[in-house]
Amino acid sequence: MPSLIILLQVDTFFKVIQLVLLSIVKLIVAPPVSLEMGLGYFETVAITAISGIIGIFIFYHLSGLIIKWYRKHVKPLVNRMIGKKRDRKALREMVRNAEIKGASKWKSKNILKKIDKRWGLIGICSFTLFTIPLVSFFANKYYSKNKYTLIYLSGSVILWSFVITTLYFFAF
Repeated sequence: MPSLIILLQVDTFFKVIQLVLLSIVKLIVAPPVSLEMGLGYFETVAITAISGIIGIFIFYHLSGLIIKWYRKHVKPLVNRMIGKKRDRKALREMVRNAEIKGASKWKSKNILKKIDKRWGLIGICSFTLFTIPLVSFFANKYYSKNKYTLIYLSGSVILWSFVITTLYFFAF
């Protein structure tokens, strides 16, 4: 009998580990998977929210290191390859003109700029539902000087955990 209890605990432990890894990357998928695994409502909310916050901290700080490395090593190399400042200015102008002529309304960069101009950090935080790593990267890139960025991202994850779990719990 004790070996059966240990086996059940190990099975639950692996379910929780799978759920944690899924919540770190894709928050929208984790609550339905958790409820289908047999975990309860509050367990699902707690595990997905805590895991999402862990994912935000990991990817936010990792993206900060990547951005610093890019600015230190890659950007100077590109600037040396392009040449003097006036050449870079002409090249930028040429690229802008080319973007205006053939720009698509659905480019992710344009959409992100529109969201950033209209709603700011809160607009970017609303996308934690879909992909935590990408949102953490953009939040670090554009709002690294804001001291409340991680708080907004964490609050967004907690809110989405409640919303998705509640919708799936009562709808299915």
